Amino acid sequence: MFTPRIPKEPLLNLIGAPVNDALEKPLGVIRDKSTPDGVWQLEKSLNGQMWVDVEVKGQPSKWITLFALIVLDHFDEVQKGIN
Repeated sequence: MFTPRIPKEPLLNLIGAPVNDALEKPLGVIRDKSTPDGVWQLEKSLNGQMWVDVEVKGQPSKWITLFALIVLDHFDEVQKGIN
């Protein structure tokens, strides 16, 4: 049985969570996975397991890029407010 793993960072963003030391490593991982073009690629795919194939593994992902930018924008803004 497939159980989706829900990324926690977008959820923390939605509830307005502040930046803390525990988030530095996950936020760094998100930043590091960005390509030089400023997009994120699809690393794992559920194609063939859903009704329709959404994106191609190894190619830029509009959905992952969207979530990454939302999360990073939120925590960058929070960090600016602290300093």
